[in-house]
Amino acid sequence: MRILVIGDSITRGTQGVGYVPRLARRHPRWQLENAGVNGEPLQSIGRRLLRRLAAAPTAYDAVVCEAGYNDLLLPTFAERGFWFRQALAQMHRQGHEPLADATAFEQAYAQLLTEARALSPVPIVLTTLGCLGENLTAGLNAPRRAYNAAIRRVATLHGCPLADAEAAFDAALLPSPPAAEFQSSFVGLAFADKIWCALGRADALSRQRGLHLTIDGGHLNSRGAELFAQAVEAPLLALAAHRQLA
Repeated sequence: MRILVIGDSITRGTQGVGYVPRLARRHPRWQLENAGVNGEPLQSIGRRLLRRLAAAPTAYDAVVCEAGYNDLLLPTFAERGFWFRQALAQMHRQGHEPLADATAFEQAYAQLLTEARALSPVPIVLTTLGCLGENLTAGLNAPRRAYNAAIRRVATLHGCPLADAEAAFDAALLPSPPAAEFQSSFVGLAFADKIWCALGRADALSRQRGLHLTIDGGHLNSRGAELFAQAVEAPLLALAAHRQLA
């Protein structure tokens, strides 16, 4: 089965632990193409998806679309100090614009799927957002729930299979004592954490920060990557069985 996995840094997997390599190891006959790009919000991911489908409408048997984290995260950069503001300005200059709220996000996602369906019949699996901070009662997790509700509605409306990372992450985090709310510095987010991860030390970084599923509240550690992989795997297996694909 030929699968395009498109998204942001959660999909790219270089910041933290990737879920796509876990799928590849478990399903060696799946041809998985990782098209994750760090920092991109929904509209940027959507533009790349439409370009790929326009260029090769029948190149894939399935698409996994993971999007929304940066629509919530990028606006917070304006309040997090000089270097975060500089990074946000650079993202704006590159055309990476987060959507204003869950309503705008839902409308943009619905429009993306309408345009994608006009280009290609390939089934598109939508993922919900795992967590944004491991204390589920704090920070961005309240708006995350609104964005995930939007993803579910869009998936239902357009007949898209759902990879429900939110349900898996909430089930894992709710029984645990809330981790101290960790917020990475700019140096950590942009440089130091990447070095730890490149050295295979993502889980050590996570333990050092008292986190369960992530290295920084969003990017995945091994346990989080496994939960995300399982969430994505389930609808892909159902598609493979339905279409009799290996």
